[in-house]
Amino acid sequence: MDTRQTRLWLRLFAIFIGYMIASQAGLLLATINQNASPFWPATGFAIFCAITIGNIALLPIGLAAFLTNYLVPSPLPTALLIAIGNALEAFIGYRVFIAVYRRRTLFAHLHEPLATVGATALGALASASFGVTALYYTAGLPKSLTIFSWLTWYSGDIVGGMITLPFLLELRRRLARQAADLPRNALYALLPLALFSTLFNFAQWTTMLFVAFPLALLSLSYGSRMTAVTYLLGVATVCAIGTWFTEGPFGTGNTNINLLYLVLFLFSLALSTVVMISYDRIGVLYGNRRYFIMVWIAAASLTLGFELFSKNVDDDHFRALTRKAEERIAERMDDYTRALSGGVALFRASETVTRDEWRSFAEAFSITSALPGVHGIGFIRSLSAPEIEKFITANRKTGAPYFSVKSLGEVQAHDHFIIQYLEPIDANRSAIGLDIGSESRRRAAAELSRDTGHPAMTESIFLIQDTKTRPGFLLFSPVYRGNETLHTVDDRRRRIVGWVYAPFVTGDFFEHALESIQDELDITVYENGTDKVLWTNRTTAPKDIRLKTIQTVTLAQRNGRRHCSRDQQSTCDNRGSNRKSSRSAQSRPH
Repeated sequence: MDTRQTRLWLRLFAIFIGYMIASQAGLLLATINQNASPFWPATGFAIFCAITIGNIALLPIGLAAFLTNYLVPSPLPTALLIAIGNALEAFIGYRVFIAVYRRRTLFAHLHEPLATVGATALGALASASFGVTALYYTAGLPKSLTIFSWLTWYSGDIVGGMITLPFLLELRRRLARQAADLPRNALYALLPLALFSTLFNFAQWTTMLFVAFPLALLSLSYGSRMTAVTYLLGVATVCAIGTWFTEGPFGTGNTNINLLYLVLFLFSLALSTVVMISYDRIGVLYGNRRYFIMVWIAAASLTLGFELFSKNVDDDHFRALTRKAEERIAERMDDYTRALSGGVALFRASETVTRDEWRSFAEAFSITSALPGVHGIGFIRSLSAPEIEKFITANRKTGAPYFSVKSLGEVQAHDHFIIQYLEPIDANRSAIGLDIGSESRRRAAAELSRDTGHPAMTESIFLIQDTKTRPGFLLFSPVYRGNETLHTVDDRRRRIVGWVYAPFVTGDFFEHALESIQDELDITVYENGTDKVLWTNRTTAPKDIRLKTIQTVTLAQRNGRRHCSRDQQSTCDNRGSNRKSSRSAQSRPH
């Protein structure tokens, strides 16, 4: 193998490695689909390689694209079709770029920006169309996501091409003239880039990032064209890394919307930079700078207006969602209290309710399927100490030979609240016979229900029958002797027979109650008055939350206060209650 062939194979291998690195960087931002990224630097790299050495560059590009997508992982046909699309993208982009460049006299000083835009835009059509078609027919991409996936893929390829292609072209020119002066260019690019990076980390509004445009102008005016494209590549890198780590204005709020903002911002900056470079190349940049600045100010003003409008819409939507969250919790609790009322009615209609009758009632009601989140429905008998032995004997004779009274040993009292029935029995057998009056939180809720005549719930407890020891609670509804209206606490205490009750795991309750809005809100439920988390739908810790509220949910006589905050300014509201979103809701149940 002669020197020329060796050099060619080394170049092909370098293209393969370079494309693999560029594509892996792009996949870090793939959120809508694991193969579709809103920033794909491999596009510009592939077109540049084809411009540099011709069609033979398509071989390592196609191979690297296939391997990248196959390792995602993707099915073999999917990876193959995507690789064909990526290779075709490089070929079309290369041919379009050359065709426009050869007609530079027709397009004057704008021939290179037009060649860059045309090459990336037309090449990306092939890549996005092949890729999304492959995902739809071979990887099960939902039909509802096809259009959005295609737009993400297409815009990501254009932005990636608009940023990496000008950088590589300018670097090639500098190296060819042996005038790269990389340290100097890096220094002049680093200073405005450092300023942009600082601003990016603290920016809450995308409008603030418009300072990147005059910084690009400064890097070109005081540095060189190489400085400008280096700065452009640095800005794209900062934005991509920051967004991946959920920092900066593109790292909070709705992920897909913010990625769209990222694409628009980078495309605008890249287009402005390559146009300014073209003006600089013919020596007319200085006289036209004011026009660039006027356009940037107008664009920033429009963006600010849109963001203010979007913020107002977002605030209104957030308030509506928090009201809905509170209403759904209250509605679900009302459903459960109505279910308990059915059991109370059964006891009031009969002198005695046998174990079999209670089982028939529970099976007819199908409470665990009709009301997701509840783990059963039972009856608790209120007894004095002398009645315990007789009560145990009676239950053993009437279908519960295993029946015995169990105490949690925390409270010593003259009366006892013993679980007599609890269905479905198989899932709750360990709780049968438990004296819930022997534990302070259970006793307090039962007594509150007895004394008020209304349903009441416990504070957070661990259910005896829950082997996973998750936080839970009990809901009580009192049963009295006779049908008279009881007006005083003493009357209710004398007439108490027991309670129809239901045990819940807290997480299951909130999971089902808030099922319809969990995609839009990050919700965390805390133990009242503490930072102990009882349930959350968050998968990661939120950052830079713009909209949040901390509220107290009033459920079954458990009352509390409500605190709301937004943008770190505290306000009071009559109501209150996000994924990786700029909104957060935190609830403290009592």
